[in-house]
Amino acid sequence: MKRKENLVKTILNSVFPVILAFIIGAVIIFAIGENPIETYGILIRKSLLSSKGFMNTLHYAAPLILTGLAIAITFKANIYNMGVEGQMLLGGFFAGIVGAYLPISNPFLSKVVCFVVAILCGMLFALIPAILKAKCNVNEMVVTLMLNYAMAKTLEFLTTGIFRGDSCRSFGCCRRRNRFRRIWFGTAIQEFMAGFFCKSGRKRRL
Repeated sequence: MKRKENLVKTILNSVFPVILAFIIGAVIIFAIGENPIETYGILIRKSLLSSKGFMNTLHYAAPLILTGLAIAITFKANIYNMGVEGQMLLGGFFAGIVGAYLPISNPFLSKVVCFVVAILCGMLFALIPAILKAKCNVNEMVVTLMLNYAMAKTLEFLTTGIFRGDSCRSFGCCRRRNRFRRIWFGTAIQEFMAGFFCKSGRKRRL
């Protein structure tokens, strides 16, 4: 009985925020003079009911899922790491730098190096609030949230200025051998993300 109650509570905690978001969005859409049902219909059709839209949805959802998994670990340790967004951005930035400028001919090795650099940069960035918490008892939620904004603006300046590439809109292009291939024509879904979702589904079945 208790297990059933916990299951119902878990489902409600997951579904209720989504329903509430749809309701609030419908009120705002109606307030600006548009039809909420028609708007949500277009949203669902374009993002979920077409192959290209669904693959692009997975593409944009992958970073959110990965950062959600990362922050879940800290919650288990009773630590509120709200800076996972900044850590992800910093790690991705330096992975892109390494991929663009480090001359490694082996595609597999270059990808591994990019991964390691991204992980190390994210860890080093997370050390700032960790040290402040341990040494000065500074609230980690405030520090990590503020660092997110500071990091986002710093990287925006770097990617649109100093590291701007001639052939890209805002950032120097990563070498082709350092990038994962797109596996679905016309979408942004890549090998790594496909493998991640397949692995997650397999673990859930086990």
